[in-house]
Amino acid sequence: MAIINRITRLFRADLHAVLDRIEEPDALLRQSVREMTTAIDDDERHLQQLERSQLQLSRQQEQLQASQQQLAQELEVCFTAEQDELARGLVRRRLETEQRLFVLDRNHDITATSIDDLTQRLRQNRARLAAVEQKLALLPAAAIGSECSTDGRGDGPGGHTTTGNTANFISDDEVEVAFLAAKQQRVLS
Repeated sequence: MAIINRITRLFRADLHAVLDRIEEPDALLRQSVREMTTAIDDDERHLQQLERSQLQLSRQQEQLQASQQQLAQELEVCFTAEQDELARGLVRRRLETEQRLFVLDRNHDITATSIDDLTQRLRQNRARLAAVEQKLALLPAAAIGSECSTDGRGDGPGGHTTTGNTANFISDDEVEVAFLAAKQQRVLS
């Protein structure tokens, strides 16, 4: 039973390797860029809508505060004229205004929090998009480099070279500096 599981696992690994080579990474990255751009555009539109909503809430708050001041003046006039019935009506309107102002304040705070969260998410998504676009720009060079460096010796099931000459990636200057550092370390010890 263990042999069958291992053979099945090897078959799956080879199948995944074949699929990885068939799929075009640059096409997948371009599709990811399009999807990310669309998501960012949607978030930007939503952010603009939230900002408009917050501006509207602020205007409503200002109007209610002005209305509160006017009601306070009118209430003072009613009390001075000893018009208790009119004063009761103004008190009711003042309480309703305070209640609406409380709801507007809460909605304003919720909208401000949503704007902050969305702004932060947009910043992160833009950074991710820039990283993906950078990978996309580097992909053709990396794909060409991997095709040239793969000569068929030591390719594993994942298509990665298990043996190879990594000296191609190290410059002569780096080798010289490491050699001098090792030589100096030996002299000091």
